[in-house]
Amino acid sequence: MPSTIPVRLGPRSYDMVIEPNAFPAKLSRHSLVRASSRILVVADARLTSAAKRFEKTMGKRVAGLILLRGGERTKNLSSLPKLYSAAARARLDRKSLVVAIGGGVIGDCAGFFAATYLRGIRIVHVPTTLISQVDSAIGGKTGVNLPEGKNLVGSFHQPSLVLVDPNFLKTLPDREFRSGLAEVIKYGIIADATLFNRLEKRMPRILKRDPAELAWIIERSCRIKANVVSHDEREVTGLRATLNFGHTLGHAIEAAARYRSLHGEAIALGMIAATTLSCKLEGLPAASARRIASVILAAGLPTRLPSNVNLRNVLEAMKVDKKTEGGKIRFVLAKKIGKVKTGIIVSELQIGQALCSLR
Repeated sequence: MPSTIPVRLGPRSYDMVIEPNAFPAKLSRHSLVRASSRILVVADARLTSAAKRFEKTMGKRVAGLILLRGGERTKNLSSLPKLYSAAARARLDRKSLVVAIGGGVIGDCAGFFAATYLRGIRIVHVPTTLISQVDSAIGGKTGVNLPEGKNLVGSFHQPSLVLVDPNFLKTLPDREFRSGLAEVIKYGIIADATLFNRLEKRMPRILKRDPAELAWIIERSCRIKANVVSHDEREVTGLRATLNFGHTLGHAIEAAARYRSLHGEAIALGMIAATTLSCKLEGLPAASARRIASVILAAGLPTRLPSNVNLRNVLEAMKVDKKTEGGKIRFVLAKKIGKVKTGIIVSELQIGQALCSLR
């Protein structure tokens, strides 16, 4: 059954539509798409056939199709000129529409392009990976990486629609699927013990991509993200910061590994380290820490830091992370499964000890 989840942001409100077999037919019939005279499609090169199916249904409304390689190495400033040039050649105006088809990297690059071209044009996200369907396509965060760190250049730019078609997950490589599960596990830890319990009990069925299980975890995760974004779009109250559980260290591990690890793999390691710190600083029960580690392991995600990742490089990457304030590194830590606390200052020594525990 299709599900529609609203993201309530006043005049910038939009819907997330979750429906199998919705692409490309439902998207091509949507009033937002039909009302756009010029559409620029930005897609993962691995999804060329899907992008061309949408292009065929829209005919001359599609003014251009740009294919980018997925993966963090594409998520940098050098990928943007291609998009700006294509938009100029297609004569896009402020009533034009960008349609992004792909995972988190495609969505972030296309989103940042849409936020900055003509000071902002509309974008529709069609996330095709688990991690983008439950996380990155929702909430308007866009951006690219610098050599010094992840997501250091970016902008808030809310989409006009997010269309989630779980059928894209059928052909997603196993490693990328498992990577996406890291964000689902995170939602359970920060806000939903029921979701976490289900992951514990049904991980084998989830890994087999049982449609009913996928539908349940996707909708549950999306509702959590939509609620957080609706109440704290720009991280003013601290609620949206809860989404950073595991990300403070995870992003630094990604940068130190030169983005050879997938995002979810680095976040899994970040969550293990954050769990260690939670036990020491917030009284997270040891039994809960073991449950978190067990679920991460059951999902096929790493729990040990690769030997070729230098700990000093991880610490240095953390210091330029956008969550660092006044030189102080702030963490999200768990008090129990389903509840976290934000803004906790952790010393470099304590972080180093947590990192060493990952060896």
